[in-house]
Amino acid sequence: MNFFRSLNLTPTNYEPETIEKDMRAFMNVIKNDDVEGINFNGIKALNNSDVATAINMIATDIAGLKITTVDGSDDDLLELLNIKPNKYMTGYALKYSIISNMILCGNAYVEIIRNKLGRAIRLEFLSNDNVKVKIAKDENYITRIFYEVKRNKGDDYREVSSEDMMHFKTLSIDGIVGRSPLKSLNIDLNIDNYSKKLLDNFFKNGTHTGGILTAKGESLSKEEKDIVRAEWQKQNAGLGKSSQVIVLDEDFEYKKLEVDTEIIKLVNSNNNSKIAVAQVLGIPLHKMGLSTSNMDLAQLNQDYLISTLKQYLDIILSELHKLDSNKTIKFDFNVDEYKNLDPKILNETVKTQHELGLISVDEGREKLGYKPLKNDVGDKHITNLNFVNSKIVDEYQMNKSNLKGGENNDNRA
Repeated sequence: MNFFRSLNLTPTNYEPETIEKDMRAFMNVIKNDDVEGINFNGIKALNNSDVATAINMIATDIAGLKITTVDGSDDDLLELLNIKPNKYMTGYALKYSIISNMILCGNAYVEIIRNKLGRAIRLEFLSNDNVKVKIAKDENYITRIFYEVKRNKGDDYREVSSEDMMHFKTLSIDGIVGRSPLKSLNIDLNIDNYSKKLLDNFFKNGTHTGGILTAKGESLSKEEKDIVRAEWQKQNAGLGKSSQVIVLDEDFEYKKLEVDTEIIKLVNSNNNSKIAVAQVLGIPLHKMGLSTSNMDLAQLNQDYLISTLKQYLDIILSELHKLDSNKTIKFDFNVDEYKNLDPKILNETVKTQHELGLISVDEGREKLGYKPLKNDVGDKHITNLNFVNSKIVDEYQMNKSNLKGGENNDNRA
């Protein structure tokens, strides 16, 4: 009954049904329709700035890396992967889409269009909404995996074999379908969402918090309360009205609710969302601006390459063998930019590799950012005269041993 006394209402004037009705109306006013929170799955997760920052960081860093072949051949496939996979996408956009969809949805799909010889001539990126993973199995084992695909909304589904579909997946517990790592962040992201809403409302109302507007001497229906509340907000809420004078007649009384400013400070300085996102995606905290490190730039980038990027690079490389159905091609990512950050060290490394005959002139020029010569000079490997083949060394030692043995025999004679 204290609630009615605070509103200057007399409970004895109410019939039980009237009291219950008024309480229901009151609960309708204070309830939070968003109390269950937002399900941060798929594209919704990009509403969180920390998630968007982390995904963009990983996707852009990987999209900028060139895919190569181990033996330096298959230029047509490298052009598909790095330059123009189809008519409407660039190689950069394709790799960016693959990584962002893997993190957001757990899966990314690229259909392979082949020529008559079974070699890829076009790569078509497919939205997660337009792909269904299907499994055929007997009593004990899976016999076939295939995909039902439609290009546009409203189209009929068509079947695509697993051999013609590059299916990139992360956090897969069955090896068939992936799972977004962001699903484990739902509570953390909702806490961050509520915190930002609190700050937004606090500053949107000119740093005024909520209040209690009491109607004296009479009971208002739910509809009347809604009208009074809306009119009050219209007249007094907002940043531009934060310093104006409030004028009330004798039928109303307003009491301001106070909020501890320490709560605002705590919310404003909260980094739990950033830390949680960094941990789940394997991003070093220094990349999210949360800490400093004693390592130099080369070590920091090496750490980022190994702890963050490598897992996604390996997932992509594991599917590229499908590009040619007749032979196995070994692909790799060129990650030199994360290894060679000091120009002096890079020059010394290339010089040593060239002098040892490990790389040609053109390969060395390419590492240093120069155009290859593309002639006999550029293709040649040099050999240091101080080094010889191990077989020649063995023959030399053997001949030397035989020579000494002959001299000893002559002396005995």
